[in-house]
Amino acid sequence: MKLFISTLIVLLLIFGSTSITFAQNTPSTECLGGVPSVYKNGMWWAWASSCSGGCSSASPEMHGFDKYGWRWVSGEEEWNLKPDKSAFGISNNTVDKCASEYFDSKLTTCNALGTPVYFIDGKDNELWLVRDKCEENGETYLSSSTALVILLGLGIFAFSIKD
Repeated sequence: MKLFISTLIVLLLIFGSTSITFAQNTPSTECLGGVPSVYKNGMWWAWASSCSGGCSSASPEMHGFDKYGWRWVSGEEEWNLKPDKSAFGISNNTVDKCASEYFDSKLTTCNALGTPVYFIDGKDNELWLVRDKCEENGETYLSSSTALVILLGLGIFAFSIKD
């Protein structure tokens, strides 16, 4: 009986990965609409424009990206969860993960020297938008530590059975 259960555990380890998707530190990006963004504190953050109303403006509705769940930051409490500017990849004062072309009708660049804001203030600040974590398409997600605990429990059970 021990041999049977041990064999079953090994088979679960080998073939179980096809039916169980193990969670990763960064969730799925399929629902973002291709928008370059950074995941932090359970949300996706987009550097949406180099202007917050003074020279141009951005919005989640621009080019229909609100249908992908992009939205305005809800207030100071949520804004305090934002990533550091450096998370967007900055080189020569240019932002590598700039999403301005998705949300702004005029500008296609982001200024790394600017001050990030979450609302239109009529200035030339860097406007950011947010999107909640994407749904995982109904797949079963199990963290690797949880899976390990389950398999260890099965192994202990297998060796506790008397032949």
